[in-house]
Amino acid sequence: MQFELTRVAPLQAANVMALVYGLVMLAVVLIMLPFLLIFLLIGATAGGEDPAAFLGGAIGFAVVLVAYPVMGLVFGWIGGLLGAWIYNLIAGWIGGIRYTVRDLDAPPAPAPSTSYAG
Repeated sequence: MQFELTRVAPLQAANVMALVYGLVMLAVVLIMLPFLLIFLLIGATAGGEDPAAFLGGAIGFAVVLVAYPVMGLVFGWIGGLLGAWIYNLIAGWIGGIRYTVRDLDAPPAPAPSTSYAG
């Protein structure tokens, strides 16, 4: 079976992409977490007695932990919305993406015969 994707719902695409990018950025933050902690400790020890050095590192640490996933949500939503709109525009001009599917629950189609009775 062949189908053509002629339209993408922009708000649904935006919501899905926001969650995808938000989760990806959360994973990035979790991967960066040990390095951020190391930099925070380095900043605290380099500052010596100055509590401002530790406070600046702690604030930067908190901003990164919160801002990355939020930025992923916001920019993922905007990107999903714009991407769906652009896709719909282009699909209206030249047609959508064609794809082939098969029903996995249906019995397999018989193989074409290669013998010719003549």
